[in-house]
Amino acid sequence: KSYVSEVDKQNSKSVKWGVKANEFVTPDGKKSAHDRYLFVQSPNGPSGSAREYFASDNQLPPLVQSGFNPSFITTLSHEKGSSDTSEFEISYGRNLDITYATLFPRTGIYAERKHNAFVNRNFVVRYEVNWKTHEIKVKGHN
Repeated sequence: KSYVSEVDKQNSKSVKWGVKANEFVTPDGKKSAHDRYLFVQSPNGPSGSAREYFASDNQLPPLVQSGFNPSFITTLSHEKGSSDTSEFEISYGRNLDITYATLFPRTGIYAERKHNAFVNRNFVVRYEVNWKTHEIKVKGHN
């Protein structure tokens, strides 16, 4: 599986889950998402620029090429006799890994991967559900 969905935390009021990269099929076979040489053309270095160290876009897995953005589905319920409307919020975020490639003329490429180099959990959308009409609308976002 290229991506794995996991529930990180849950209780009666909230659930936190994440979609994490697991492994990818590359022209060189399967590679872990944490492989130091993920999406590189050659760990020995390119013949030209440091950009040539990385795999070209057409060699990337289809989900990566398409800018994969995971979706989710959820079920909402409420207790009978409670309010006609309820509000809830969903936090969206993305964590990014970075690979630095430095070309040293005498020794070749030095690569360094930083897992979760950028952690972004700051987009929150507030929703309101109307239990009588079964409609959900966006109340606001940051």
